[in-house]
Amino acid sequence: MQSAWESFAQSWPYSDQALFIFLSFLAYLPMPVLADSFSLLNHFYPDNPLARVLSRWKIQPGSSPAPRLVKEAFVKALVSRLVIGPLASWFLVWPIASARGMSVRGPLPPFSAILWQVAFCWLWNDFFFYWAHRTMHAVPFLYTHIHSQHHRFTTPNSLASEFAHPVEHVFSNIIPTLGGAIFLGSHVSVLCIFFFLRMWESVDAHGGYAFPWSPFYLLDGWLTLGPVAHDWHHSHNRGMYGVGRYLDRIFDTDKVYLEDMSKLHMEAEHHKLQ
Repeated sequence: MQSAWESFAQSWPYSDQALFIFLSFLAYLPMPVLADSFSLLNHFYPDNPLARVLSRWKIQPGSSPAPRLVKEAFVKALVSRLVIGPLASWFLVWPIASARGMSVRGPLPPFSAILWQVAFCWLWNDFFFYWAHRTMHAVPFLYTHIHSQHHRFTTPNSLASEFAHPVEHVFSNIIPTLGGAIFLGSHVSVLCIFFFLRMWESVDAHGGYAFPWSPFYLLDGWLTLGPVAHDWHHSHNRGMYGVGRYLDRIFDTDKVYLEDMSKLHMEAEHHKLQ
């Protein structure tokens, strides 16, 4: 792995800045493109065989976002991914990352360093996302003029993961997601690994399905909020503000969700006994 990376980095014919954009773009795109393709397939062809097979894991059966909203989110996602994202990375993210000492050509760090730095990025992301997200809900002006765009998806699909006002995109997405690796001055590989994991978690949380094989469904509890809890946040528009669960538990912002889940569980048990 080390020799392959060094060979690639040394043969890259353009600037470090261009290499940073290229690598972050590769880390960012795969999961949103895959998830959005599935969401669009289900939207335009709701009776497709794949949707029928997976319907047992749909969180809100029989409910889908409005067609106009899906189209709007798709167009905005294209503009964000192909225009705004690369430009922001080129003119804003890279200058800060390089000033912090981020390496894009040096040798890969040892596995242990990658592991703890990715873990740090996860905690950084969870902390800043939780407080940015909670603030958006707590301040009426911010909710009405900024965060309400994201909550137009009461039945979310993966396109909802990036359907946000530019101000929210900066403070709830870019700073929490990229800030940890930049703060540490990590190797670009750390940023890319965490970026990939974060996008995977985000489209999973907004995807509308609770797949039992998803690592984020399996880790639902402390490390991740999980798709069921975040779907509930969109349908009820309250509580469950984190990426992980622990801050919601510490600050009691999961109380209503837990009460609601308890009622649903009791109702299900009651129906079984009838």
